[in-house]
Amino acid sequence: YVERFDWFVRADDDVYIKEDRLGRFLQSLDPREPLAIGQPGFGRPEDREAMRFDSKQNYCMGGTGVIFSKETLRKVGPYIQWCLKNLYSIHDDVEFGRCFYNVA
Repeated sequence: YVERFDWFVRADDDVYIKEDRLGRFLQSLDPREPLAIGQPGFGRPEDREAMRFDSKQNYCMGGTGVIFSKETLRKVGPYIQWCLKNLYSIHDDVEFGRCFYNVA
């Protein structure tokens, strides 16, 4: 699907998306850049060390939805198996953030 679409959305089933506004916003961005767009999360302080995030590193919180450019998926895709074998938590949004920072 990376060749057919420029943007990909990961959202919970209770997220409402105003597609016209989102479309206009995404037109201003370049899908050839490795972008993950969403609400930044930093995790609980007691979990940060276990997640191996440095002090300035964050991730896109999954509950509000995350938008990935095709370049992000192109870069992360070859490393998904490695990322899945090196999980530090059960939180998919945190783990994708870790994977993204390590490979993109």
